[in-house]
Amino acid sequence: ISGAPVVNPDGMFLGVFSEKCCMNSLTTALEIGSQAGMFVPRVQTFMVSELVTLDPGMDVFDAIDHILEHRISGAPVINAANEYQGVFSEKTAMKALLAAVYDQLPGTSVSHYMDLDRNRLVTEEDLLLDVAHRFQQTPYRRFPVLRGNKLVGQVSRRDVLRVEQRLAMGIRKHVLTTND
Repeated sequence: ISGAPVVNPDGMFLGVFSEKCCMNSLTTALEIGSQAGMFVPRVQTFMVSELVTLDPGMDVFDAIDHILEHRISGAPVINAANEYQGVFSEKTAMKALLAAVYDQLPGTSVSHYMDLDRNRLVTEEDLLLDVAHRFQQTPYRRFPVLRGNKLVGQVSRRDVLRVEQRLAMGIRKHVLTTND
């Protein structure tokens, strides 16, 4: 899940605690740690490199089946040379389905619907804190990791949260043992 409702003892809805809320909290702790000289890892140390990918010429309905079958919210689109082309996500799939229903069109290729925003790209050398800040500022759930134009991995919000939590727990442990 990407978030959960927060209720008071009377069951009154107060809001939602989400991945972004977690990230805001953990990133603040890591910023403080970083300023104190704590090591901040680079993307290459926590990115996922074995990915489900899509071909730009793939039929959009086959692509939807593919992301549903793999239980993922989206996938990078790469050409035959492993060069990054864009991202096909649940959001872009919804656009494709709406267009098909509205226009009564048969399937078309992924390339017509993939997200081309180059601001969602990161490199292996980017720092954890920089990637966390980008997640905080954008609606994206994953960033493709490129080396030149080649896709070499992907970083999700959850990947960042895992690393941030591990580092924050280390900071907490250090503070508790120092204060004893």
